[in-house]
This record gives sequence, structure tokens and C-alpha cells, in this order.
Amino acid sequence: MNVHAKVRNALPLRPTEPERRRFTADEVLAMEEVGILDPEENVELIDGEIITMAAKTPRHEDMRTELCEFFANHQPRDFKAAQEPAFYLSDHWEPEPDILLFSRRMKVSDVRGPDALLVVEVAVSSLSIDLKIKAPMYAAHGVREYWVVDAKRLVTHVHSEPGPDGYASIRQLAATDRLEPLLLPTLALTLADLGFEPLADDEDAQGT
Repeated sequence: MNVHAKVRNALPLRPTEPERRRFTADEVLAMEEVGILDPEENVELIDGEIITMAAKTPRHEDMRTELCEFFANHQPRDFKAAQEPAFYLSDHWEPEPDILLFSRRMKVSDVRGPDALLVVEVAVSSLSIDLKIKAPMYAAHGVREYWVVDAKRLVTHVHSEPGPDGYASIRQLAATDRLEPLLLPTLALTLADLGFEPLADDEDAQGT
């Protein structure tokens, strides 16, 4: 039997799905340190895959900034508010939420899922990812409360009661509804009070 016949006999009878290479958080950090990845590039580690997120829009940045400033300027002052931190959940999950609230006694690099007092994602075009991929991820890793703010419609999806199968409680609150963090009730607010109004369908439609 010649070499070509041996190769043909060794091939599978039908095409198979290529095996994906899953990365770890340490590997992503190493790639940034040697310049393979730009530290300023908007990427997140989601289930071992390096995902490039959409570019930020003015609407997204305005809302994230206003929310973070509101949290930082109100009592109690025994917590910290971090914008877009590397939030280590496991070797293959390290998202960068728009806002992470946690105890002032901790460093952000030490915060794990159950330590988070509140995780907030602001979405313009990333709503599906934030609700269908990140919500189950945060729940499985014990994040006790997770908000997804639809920056266009000004509807906030409030997730609580995490478990391995997702969040048991999911509520949708309008711009004028009171948003009250379970673990930080003194930080209650409404999106309307921050001066935002819903966008038309053709406004600020691109980006995160």
C-alpha cells in the first residue's frame, strides 16, 4: 500500500468539526504582555474564547459614566465602583463588566463572583450577549445581582437569585421605575433621574 492510500485510509469518513482551542485568563494576560494582544483592545474571555466586543458609542459611555458617578457619590462609602475591570470568575471566564461594585476592603483583582455587590452591563447592540451568554455565566459563578441596562429603550433587566441553571428572578424595569440594589439599597435611582430619554431606532445604533 502506497503512502497516499495510507493517508486516505487514515482520514475520517466524514468531515468533523475542528477542535477549538480554549484559552485561560493567564494565557490572555501573557499575550497582552508580549504584544500579541493590545491591552487597549476591547476583548473579553468568554468560555475560553477571546471575544472582540463592539466599539463603544457616545450613548454607552455617557450612561456608564453617569451611573458610575452616581454610585461613587452616594453613601455608603464602604464599597468601590470599578469601570470595565477584568473580573476573574474562573480560568476560562474573565469578562469586563461596565461597572462592578464590591467591598472597599478588597482589591478588584481579588473579587470573585459571590463577592460582587452588583454587576452592571450597559448595552446598545450587545443586549443579546449580555442577556443570553453573560447572565447564565454570572449566575453560575454566584453573582448575586446583575443589571443589564438597555441604553436605547431605557429598560433595565434586573437579575437576582443566582443558581447553576441561571437566575431565578428576572424583572424588567422602565426608566421611571426605582432601581434598588439588593445589597446596597441606599443607591436606589431611576434612569430618568439621570437625565436620559429613550432613543429612536436610528439613533446611536452601532456599538456596545
